[in-house]
Amino acid sequence: MNQKTLSVLFYLNKSKVNSKGVCPIKCRMTFNKRRKEFSTGEFIGSLEWNAKKQKTYSNTIANQQINLQLEIISVNIKKAYLQLQMLDVAFGVEKYLLNT
Repeated sequence: MNQKTLSVLFYLNKSKVNSKGVCPIKCRMTFNKRRKEFSTGEFIGSLEWNAKKQKTYSNTIANQQINLQLEIISVNIKKAYLQLQMLDVAFGVEKYLLNT
């Protein structure tokens, strides 16, 4: 049986520090060994990012809001995947990004 898996992960793009000293948070979707990356539109300082948990340290309200936004992105991707499965429509990472 061919197991199809979808993974969604978030990481800090430390090579793109802006003038305020913060880095963009990127999202990587992987499905059937194909991946697509995009910017979440969120920024955080590198010392405030927990790479292991793929979210910010929740020590401020601003960081908690960023974590919530990342969770919303993840849920929306997984929801789209499940809806397409129910309709028996092929899912592809490129298709999802075109529809967001």
